[in-house]
Amino acid sequence: SEDKKELSASTVGNENNFEIILFEKGNGTILIDFKEYKISDHIIFFITPKTVHSFSIADFSYCWVLTIDIKYLGLFSDNYQTLFCPFTTLPYSNLSANIYEYLNLILSNIKQEFDNHIVTVSKEKKQLIHLQNFYLFK
Repeated sequence: SEDKKELSASTVGNENNFEIILFEKGNGTILIDFKEYKISDHIIFFITPKTVHSFSIADFSYCWVLTIDIKYLGLFSDNYQTLFCPFTTLPYSNLSANIYEYLNLILSNIKQEFDNHIVTVSKEKKQLIHLQNFYLFK
């Protein structure tokens, strides 16, 4: 069974993390660096480190939040900062149903892999990459 938790709609500042927020069901707004964007079904947001963001939920919403510490990305490449460059001016993308379903499947599989190997993943590594699905309420 999936572990679903309520995500606070308060302001969040992600000091050292990249975040990918994938909404299956969304109704409301997200404020990213003091610019407001509409939350809708099948939309994905890309949040860069040191970006302040908050949610204002108008109705029930459901999303995945993938948080990746820059230390983790730095293990693979020195150019990790360029990963989200295309999304600095427009931090979201509306997805087709097919693309959404594909990403949802990938995230579900990653979550299942994390859950199945929870004992073998060190505490330090668990803090470097985190995946959770959330219900958001008004």
